[in-house]
Amino acid sequence: MVVTSAYTPISVNLTELKSFCRVDGSADDALLTMLYQAAVEEFNAYTGYILGTATVTADTVGVEVYPLPYGPAGVITSVTAYDEEGNATVLALYDDYQRINEQLIFNEVADRLVIVYSAGTTAPSKDIILALYQRVKFAYDYGDDLPYNGTRFFDRLAFRYRQNFS
Repeated sequence: MVVTSAYTPISVNLTELKSFCRVDGSADDALLTMLYQAAVEEFNAYTGYILGTATVTADTVGVEVYPLPYGPAGVITSVTAYDEEGNATVLALYDDYQRINEQLIFNEVADRLVIVYSAGTTAPSKDIILALYQRVKFAYDYGDDLPYNGTRFFDRLAFRYRQNFS
């Protein structure tokens, strides 16, 4: 089970977004902000790449290699291993496990692991911002009558950031 908490999404640059969508005035500011937040949530859910910051708690069966489910991973706050009787042992980096990119590699396999870490970015790349803006513009222009005729830029770009769990 994976739970995210203390999530703070990235903020919208409303002036830049309105310019991209060719919107004058402030009558649609709330709508554009909501569409942007929806695009960010869709990106997060599809890719596992957190736009903003969050604390992630992963409670899983013990494994030798554990890929962190949400990224980009920041600081590992704690790793606790539990044995068959439920006794907890706090594991130490380098002594009990190694971190290689977005994976933890354990020296010994426990029955259960609870991993707490920070994840996310507050400065996404320009291609992500462009994909979010395009998603907002598409929803703003077409409303609830969304034509779909193949893969859009947002989908192609988000797929590159998606973590492969197969």
